[in-house]
Amino acid sequence: MNKTFKKALAVLLAVFMVAGFVPFVDLELPTASADTWGGGSSSSGLTQSGNSYYINNANGFEYFAQTVRNGTNYSGKTVYLNTDINMNNVSFSGIGVKNRYFSGTFDGQNYTISNLKINISDDRVGLFRNTENATIKNLKINAANITGSKRGTATIVGYAAGNLTVLGITVTGGNVTGGWEDGNTFSGGLIGECPALLSMNSCRYYGNFTSNGGDNLGGLVGIAGANGTTISNSSFGSSSSSNGTLSLKGRNVGGIVGCFSTDKTININNCQVYASSITATRSYVGGVIGKSFGFTKISGCTVNVQANGYISAGADDAGGIIGWLEDDASSITNSSVKANVKAARMCGGALGYFSGDNTVTVSNFTFNGSVYSAEDKCRAGGVIGHTNGHLVLSDIVVMGGPIVSAKSDAGGLVGYVDDDDCTFTNCVNTANVTAAACAGGIVGFCGTGAVSNFSRCINYGKITSSGNMAGGIMGCCDWGGNTYGVISESANFGEVITPSHAGGYVELKSPGILSARLKYQGIKML
Repeated sequence: MNKTFKKALAVLLAVFMVAGFVPFVDLELPTASADTWGGGSSSSGLTQSGNSYYINNANGFEYFAQTVRNGTNYSGKTVYLNTDINMNNVSFSGIGVKNRYFSGTFDGQNYTISNLKINISDDRVGLFRNTENATIKNLKINAANITGSKRGTATIVGYAAGNLTVLGITVTGGNVTGGWEDGNTFSGGLIGECPALLSMNSCRYYGNFTSNGGDNLGGLVGIAGANGTTISNSSFGSSSSSNGTLSLKGRNVGGIVGCFSTDKTININNCQVYASSITATRSYVGGVIGKSFGFTKISGCTVNVQANGYISAGADDAGGIIGWLEDDASSITNSSVKANVKAARMCGGALGYFSGDNTVTVSNFTFNGSVYSAEDKCRAGGVIGHTNGHLVLSDIVVMGGPIVSAKSDAGGLVGYVDDDDCTFTNCVNTANVTAAACAGGIVGFCGTGAVSNFSRCINYGKITSSGNMAGGIMGCCDWGGNTYGVISESANFGEVITPSHAGGYVELKSPGILSARLKYQGIKML
């Protein structure tokens, strides 16, 4: 139906109703219907006015795709979608081919492409197979089945060679099946592989993913790597509908980005993940990013995984926000996770594993869920499983639980602190913590040289070590040399249960400091 006519009709009916009557007529209103594609192509369906092109029907859409496949890149041009299109589940070959790029602006004008089917036995598979310095915006996709046999499979862009801007894209009823090549799948809900600068805003993907192998699968982006990459106000899944599933026989799986592959900066702001599960058979799984090598800035993000689902790595490193982080000057702020997190080794409510030379900051963060690590040197924490870098935690709340390490090193906030300084301020744990050894209400184990300072930290959870060493604040601390730590204005109100060394085991090889109002309550020896 013509949009102007619809508005006019609504106003007219409202006037009649205010006047006290409704016209006694039987109106058969015109209905808007998508133009249905039967597999044809027509140049008359694509019209031009200067640097603007207009897609007026389904055959015109196919003709536009063919022009890109034949080498027209539309650089400096804008292509407008002028109608809804029903692709009718007829196999579509995508816009462009493997080595021919779209380089213009595509404006969907909030029209919908429905029943999109793409199945290509190659890499770089998507609505746009290749882009270079392109903008794609204001487009809706409903019911899409995208299948690739190699790497780079996604609903919107398979591969972005140059800068890519993606704005106002919504995919509902999506299904992406990624192939793999040379150990990689590079598949995503919207973007597969993007080594170029990516700017994404107000984009959404509601759907599922599967892959029979390879690495790097993301709810929105499979892999990204350019300095300044920014994803804002975007989401995977929906709080009001059935949640999507991310599943990979490989590693590097994230609710927003599978992997950020360089030591540059990535910003993810105000994004949401709603999933039934996020899993990989191998390592590096995160609610937002699976694995990041870069300066990672995450702010205002929410991760919510259904109660019977998991953020899960079959091997190492699962985190509610990031599975594995190897760089410094990174931060997680004003974010929350509601999920169950598990891995064979090293898992946490925010980070599974972190290693770097400078400082990672986690602030204004809430975790509500359980953490479970199953094998030797497991290391489980309500915020971080294992840290091997400088860490600052402030204004943290951990609830739900339990936090469990089947072997050693479980903490309400951090399972294992290695040889770098850590600061904990205004932190509260209410989850029960259990380990075979080294269970703590805030930290499970502090290593030699790890200067850990605690201020205004409180534990309410029950702390249990079936072997030895359990404490309301720290389970075990191996401070030596000139290393010392400070525990101030902190308290434990949870029960502490262990065969030996209850209340906190501190091995001070040289003078240390334990100060000010450190409290223990309800200590019980087995």
